[in-house]
Amino acid sequence: MKVKTLGALPQTSLKGLRPFSPLFQRIPFPIFLLTALLSLLSLVFPVFPVFPSFAAESPNAALMERAKNLYSIQDYNNALTLFEKFLALEPENGEAWDYASWCHRYLGNWNQARQGFGRAETLLPGAEAKWVKAGLGETFLGAGQGGNAVRAFSEAIELAPEDDELVVRSLKGIVLARASLGDAPQMEEALSRLKEKDPTAAAEIETDAAALLEKNIPAAPEPGKDPAEGATLKPAESPEELTDLSARQRLAAQSASEVKKPASAQAAAASQEDTPEEPEEPAADVPDEKTPEDEKTPEDEKTLVVWSLPVGEPIQSVVVELAGQGFEVQKNEEPTKFGSWFYTVKLPSSPSLLPELARTDADSALLILEEYQEKLLSASVTVTWKERKNSISLKEELFTEMLGKLGEKYGAATGLNDNGIFAETQWVPDGKRFIALEVTAGLDGQAVLNVSCSDLSGLTVFWEETAQISQQQ
Repeated sequence: MKVKTLGALPQTSLKGLRPFSPLFQRIPFPIFLLTALLSLLSLVFPVFPVFPSFAAESPNAALMERAKNLYSIQDYNNALTLFEKFLALEPENGEAWDYASWCHRYLGNWNQARQGFGRAETLLPGAEAKWVKAGLGETFLGAGQGGNAVRAFSEAIELAPEDDELVVRSLKGIVLARASLGDAPQMEEALSRLKEKDPTAAAEIETDAAALLEKNIPAAPEPGKDPAEGATLKPAESPEELTDLSARQRLAAQSASEVKKPASAQAAAASQEDTPEEPEEPAADVPDEKTPEDEKTPEDEKTLVVWSLPVGEPIQSVVVELAGQGFEVQKNEEPTKFGSWFYTVKLPSSPSLLPELARTDADSALLILEEYQEKLLSASVTVTWKERKNSISLKEELFTEMLGKLGEKYGAATGLNDNGIFAETQWVPDGKRFIALEVTAGLDGQAVLNVSCSDLSGLTVFWEETAQISQQQ
């Protein structure tokens, strides 16, 4: 399902609405009879046109189709907004829960992905939940829970052993999960199974798995002990609850503030206690030092970068300025459930100050603006690579290079986290902005790089209010 092409939509999405679904139950009875009669006539007389499908005219069906289209181009924020609106109308739709959960998985919202996949599993019968299990496996893998990932991928295979695409993708997940556990024997066993099923896929994942195994050898299990043994798919209310991206970013921002403020406060107090008061001398005329922010290269002038946008300023002035520079800005038709709005800006090329690979070899690049309370809350660039043989190696290369480039600009990072298929870190350079970097690799060969710049004060308010809304729901 989750290969990012329309041809890889889940099996349930290809079936369409089944007869006597809730949609058909809402159609007036005479019209329903007319539809059935015309369909029968079309079987007897093939030239007789079939009556147009009422499903296509359904506002809910149209909403679902728009969400899927956004999903297919990796615009996961806007797609999620529409899937959540659809679920508010049809809360028992398992396919929508499945899609929304995959959006959360790619956005790094492990807890919401886990909860959503759990809901989808209860609504999709039997083998229809096979991709739900695979999504749950990728969620655990991204969150660094290798044991749970092995269990979920194995259950996906058990549900549909005849589905070659699912089996290959799940075996790749098991190989990487075993590597993340530092378990070389079990990794090799899973790799052998994959080679029997798809030698090409095995050759593509082997390099990535070896690199991941090398990083995790210190965490290798005791001899004869299986790290996945006893692993269970814990409920969302477990003490070991997975976290969402916003929660991790909020913790990173708080940690950065606590590190900076106490030190300055203590230094100021010590200075006042130990140093006798002296008359102030007139300040010398010293030219202001230019920060890296003020030093714009010709490349920065020509190409839009997220950190050059005035976060915290009125969104309308930002949109007008971008439109004046020739950028196509499109506002999403629906707000998020938290009251923010997303805008999509099409870029002629990947932004500057990203790795050279991102500018010359990427498949797509999008600038996403988020509005909250009529101000620009954040600006993020999302760059996507599709169908790469070594997506995890590419993820490592991108993360390492971006970490170096942003480190040169903003100093030491905080909240560094790398779990094989997902890596993230943040910066709070001046107490006013929050810079975030995330890179994820998909088992479908996809790699996605996201760099964002947010207004820290607005983001703090947004976090507090969204937390309250989430508790009420």
